[in-house]
Amino acid sequence: MTYELTFKRQALKTMVKLPRSEGQRVLEQLQKLAESPGRPDIDVKALRGRPGYRLRVGNMRVVFERDDERRHIAVLRIAPRGQVYRQ
Repeated sequence: MTYELTFKRQALKTMVKLPRSEGQRVLEQLQKLAESPGRPDIDVKALRGRPGYRLRVGNMRVVFERDDERRHIAVLRIAPRGQVYRQ
């Protein structure tokens, strides 16, 4: 069963601004994540010190929350590695 993907406004704005090839890679990894969050071929780790997870796609990081009961993934933020964890 696949998970439903939703994007916060900030994440969606960043997706639109990414170069086409990089945006496509991020989208492909998010689709893999939605198909099966436990796949070993995607680089997902739990965040420390706060709720949520991060997905690594090259130099980009995708911060998201996952609700297994509702089968829902909310993409909160997409940014380069050095900037994604700043609030």
